[in-house]
Amino acid sequence: MRRLSPLIALFLTVVTPLHLAAASRATTTAATVLIGLGDSYASGEGAPPYDHGTTIWFAWHRDTCHRGPLSWQRLVGVTASNHLACSGATVSTVLERGGQQRSPDDVAQLDRLRAIARRGRVTTILVMVGGNDLGFGSILTRCVIATCLRDADAQRRAVAQLGLRLARLYTAIRGASGGARVIVVGYPDILPRPGARTVGCDWLAPDEVRRAEELEQLVDETTARAAAIAGAEMVSTRRALHGHELCTPDPWVRPIAVLQARVWRAITDPEQGHPNARGQRAIARVVRLVV
Repeated sequence: MRRLSPLIALFLTVVTPLHLAAASRATTTAATVLIGLGDSYASGEGAPPYDHGTTIWFAWHRDTCHRGPLSWQRLVGVTASNHLACSGATVSTVLERGGQQRSPDDVAQLDRLRAIARRGRVTTILVMVGGNDLGFGSILTRCVIATCLRDADAQRRAVAQLGLRLARLYTAIRGASGGARVIVVGYPDILPRPGARTVGCDWLAPDEVRRAEELEQLVDETTARAAAIAGAEMVSTRRALHGHELCTPDPWVRPIAVLQARVWRAITDPEQGHPNARGQRAIARVVRLVV
């Protein structure tokens, strides 16, 4: 067997470890990199504790994104640094620079996604947004203190317009990520199905339950069409909380305050109407099947 020359032996001694190290880095980069985008239903609102600094409200420092480790996005593998969802986000604030108006989250989620993609390959993006565009919070508040879901035609028009914006958003997300896999996650039903047993929710009329079911289905179908137009995937979580919706005997949703003395809290408490820790785990179980 021929002996290697001293020069070749030195070359192999120096270069081979470097090559192996480079291969190791390439393997690490090729691993799944999850990014989480969206609003309070993606940030973890309703399932404290929240990440340090995301519950601050001062005149000079405002960050109420309420991101937390119990969010379904974190439970399926999104790291804290890649968890960009923020309570209050809309389609516009995900897209537009400075749109979130929260410090240090005054950079649009899409811009933050681009920055992450420039540093390395992003493989999968999870996004749940659109509820604030439809005014889910105000609709729920009206259900508590008055009557909600009366103008069906106006709501259908609003959902149709949202579908157009969502298709543009999902397309923009794919472009910003360099062509990563985009998984659109639909909202879970938070109100019980018609005919279900309810407890302590005298404010929830049977007609409102039926109309809510119709609206939830319409939003889910519209979101799915928008995802298909943009070449994204859609995962429905409508039944993730089945049997544990708001007003059921064992809810996995933060309850709504209905006593007259607590109406102000019903309007202002951001956690109400959001999945609690058990609800977050239930959503995660559905999403984990496709991630």
